[in-house]
Amino acid sequence: DAYYIDDMEWYVISDDDCFSSLTALTIFVEPCLSISEQISSDIQLFPNPTSGVINFTASSKIKNIEIIDFQGKIVIRKTFNSLNAEIDLEMLQKGIYFCNIITSKGSVYKKIIIQ
Repeated sequence: DAYYIDDMEWYVISDDDCFSSLTALTIFVEPCLSISEQISSDIQLFPNPTSGVINFTASSKIKNIEIIDFQGKIVIRKTFNSLNAEIDLEMLQKGIYFCNIITSKGSVYKKIIIQ
């Protein structure tokens, strides 16, 4: 889906002190369904923060997991068909990432911190 946002003001601090009046922006929109809220408590990931492997457990089958960097780029995409999953994140740089976990009941976003 595509969304149009009008009359929004935002600022970015850059490492190279560069300013641009036209900058691409990625916005994550979660579905406003009650099932999303329901399954968020059914999905656990650990350890978080992590420096390597992260484990996922869910009460419904995990179908896909996407690891998304802060710029909105999918850096890892894995397919599963079980209640448990494991992904090695050792090759990623330290920082904050988002995780889109897609199960047989729906999907949910979680934050991952890599140390």
